[in-house]
Amino acid sequence: ENESVNNLCVVNLPFDSLLQGERSCELPPRAVPFAILVPKLISMELVCKFFFARTSKSTGQSRVPWNVKQIVRESEQVWNDLKRICLIANLSVNASNIAPRLWRPDPLVANHILPLLKSTISEWFAKKSSANVTANPDNNDITHGSIMGEVWDLGSGAGRDICFLSEELKYFCQNSLSIECPIHFVGIDNHKGSARRSVPFWRNRGVSDIVRSTNTNLKKLNKFESMLDELVDNRRELVFCYAVRYFNRQLMDYIAKSDHEAIRRGTNFGISHFCMKEDGLWNFDHPRVNSVLKYNELPAIFCKENGWKVGIHLMCEDSDAGRTM
Repeated sequence: ENESVNNLCVVNLPFDSLLQGERSCELPPRAVPFAILVPKLISMELVCKFFFARTSKSTGQSRVPWNVKQIVRESEQVWNDLKRICLIANLSVNASNIAPRLWRPDPLVANHILPLLKSTISEWFAKKSSANVTANPDNNDITHGSIMGEVWDLGSGAGRDICFLSEELKYFCQNSLSIECPIHFVGIDNHKGSARRSVPFWRNRGVSDIVRSTNTNLKKLNKFESMLDELVDNRRELVFCYAVRYFNRQLMDYIAKSDHEAIRRGTNFGISHFCMKEDGLWNFDHPRVNSVLKYNELPAIFCKENGWKVGIHLMCEDSDAGRTM
């Protein structure tokens, strides 16, 4: 996306892993232009079929091909040129660093949820370290190995947003606090393909130890309530529960008005979804109008009367089609 070599993002995605679906979640959005370097032994025909196909192999439905602007075939000259412009170098690998990404999380997740979670963990660490040092000066790493809370992604899909959060917090805890991450993450989705795609994705990104997937129909509120019960039984907090481009009015209403212990003892809730403007009009084919938030619908249910305090309420336009969110 950027012409400056210093700002180029280079990621190694073996072609076999893309064909098998293991690493396809790590490709950029289909509208983002990018280039690919193809190894000598990989068939160019297979590469073109994969990136330029207009029909999904798994569903048979039409789709937009990836925006591949350039295909470079591997050669000794190519590698020499890449070294010459400092695009690659012989560097020692630092396993503690976060691998580069070709995708971006939702702004709600990156700009609002992540800072809040970092602050929450820092507060836990400060309080418990202070209490523990008083009792035992030789041991102030009190949160090591303990899971204090969970973050739930409702309708997690491919799992990119929850992957981003788990990567950033794992890195933050290890490098800033020298502890294991005390929060675990759960991707909740009813689509059987969600776990099939997201679990290898999380494994390749190095966070499968703190992220898990559950195949749950969120239209059945008793299933959601059972998950809350389990959380209480395990003495864990529901630190944050959020939904990105997933909307279930019945579930939102339940969360807003629930008196369940897991929610009432301090849960944060966030949603990033399509919404109407003040005029109440929706002039887009997707999503359907009955799946779109009405203007000010969220503040009306997540209100003071239901025990909530609204921290952030922003309206913006998505980068795909200028739809209000």
